[in-house]
Amino acid sequence: MHKLTVARLIAAPFLFLIVLLVAAWTSGSQEIICEQTKSGEEQCAPYNLAAYYLVQIKRTVDDNDGLITALATIVIAAFTGTLWKSTRDLGLAGDKQLRIARKAANAAKISAEAARDTVNAMIAAERPRVRLCKLTFSRFMGDADDPTKTPVITARFKNYGRSTAIILGGSFDRKMVGTLPEEPDYISPAFVQPGKTLAPGEEFDFPEMVFYDFGQYRNIDTPDVVFTTWLYVYGFVSYLDHLGQERKHGFAAFFMPPKVISHVPQGEQFAHLNLPKYTYDT
Repeated sequence: MHKLTVARLIAAPFLFLIVLLVAAWTSGSQEIICEQTKSGEEQCAPYNLAAYYLVQIKRTVDDNDGLITALATIVIAAFTGTLWKSTRDLGLAGDKQLRIARKAANAAKISAEAARDTVNAMIAAERPRVRLCKLTFSRFMGDADDPTKTPVITARFKNYGRSTAIILGGSFDRKMVGTLPEEPDYISPAFVQPGKTLAPGEEFDFPEMVFYDFGQYRNIDTPDVVFTTWLYVYGFVSYLDHLGQERKHGFAAFFMPPKVISHVPQGEQFAHLNLPKYTYDT
């Protein structure tokens, strides 16, 4: 069903008038029209029915000029109102389409980010993760409590990931200080056999740290002892992951002499630290 609009309301009378004139023209009928001259005489003449209607319409328009102008004004106002409404509806429709497009773009962006995060998570789940698993203090060819023997520290690492790592090397350093500096100074490279691989669950040791500047530590049982100097060890291990990207694991710890009351786990000789710029994983 067609919707009634102002344009159709205006067009209908004109269409009817045109059909009426065509019908009158083709009918062959005639009507007489009489007009008064300036002298007051009346002159009559026969006209085709269509011409008769046109003359009558012209007279009606001339006699009702103000009414016709008012009607025309109303029609123009109605047309203007219709045009404004159409323009407004078009603008609203455009705004709605723009909002829909923006929502679709945001949804696509969110989906792409979710897909990227999923892929990254899957990749990360498969990567190797080489971590320090044990630090051991001993003395070369002697008991750990014998200050006459040369101290030796061993750092052991394990691959806790799900793919093989290629070990590149690292650093293994020590300091006898009260507090470590804010930033590490890696000065003792840990040389590793080129192409060294570490399968998931496999372990390997850095070359042993052998030094001569650590003598007798205090062997006491009292809990209120205050140490002014600690033996710190720190460093990092560098390796390639399954995508060929270089990764690093940094570590730091300090030595806890035997029989000194501490909170380190039973059987451990070092307290592992969590220090900015020392301990990290990339």
